[in-house]
Amino acid sequence: VNYHFGSKEALIHAVFARRLEPLTRERLRRLTAAEAEADGAAPCLESVIEAFVAPTLRLIQDPAHGGRDFIRLMGRLHIDPGELGFAIHEQFDKTLARFVEALGRALPRLPRAELLWRFVFMVGSMAFILPGSELLKRKSEGLCDPSDVEGSIRRLIAFTAAGLRAPLPDPTGGTP
Repeated sequence: VNYHFGSKEALIHAVFARRLEPLTRERLRRLTAAEAEADGAAPCLESVIEAFVAPTLRLIQDPAHGGRDFIRLMGRLHIDPGELGFAIHEQFDKTLARFVEALGRALPRLPRAELLWRFVFMVGSMAFILPGSELLKRKSEGLCDPSDVEGSIRRLIAFTAAGLRAPLPDPTGGTP
């Protein structure tokens, strides 16, 4: 490991880069298509969300790019990143900026700070179902089946779009 990569951390970075680069390309390809479909107008909110979450969830079905094991590891890094996770997250910085910008165009009434909070909630919702799919199936006694990737994507898009469109919180702490 040290001969080829210099350290164990460098090896882990290389493994993640190999898996994340195709994911990033696919996300950006989908986002570009959603923006082109809008033809200069604000992109469709659901299309922007789909461009972000669908490629990640579909990795579960792709053993050539890590499949379920890699997705579980990604979910854990989102939930409890540690120093290594923070370094790996840096690979996402430009992609995240593009998505936040697109969400801002789709939701122009949201102040930037609120948009960033809601983006983090979107990522958190996605990250939670990555490593914990068996727990959800067990706790729901089979009513919820996260192995239905396309159904999970549809539900996550609908949930996230509703949250992104929600009214701004009342700054006084009351109910909006």
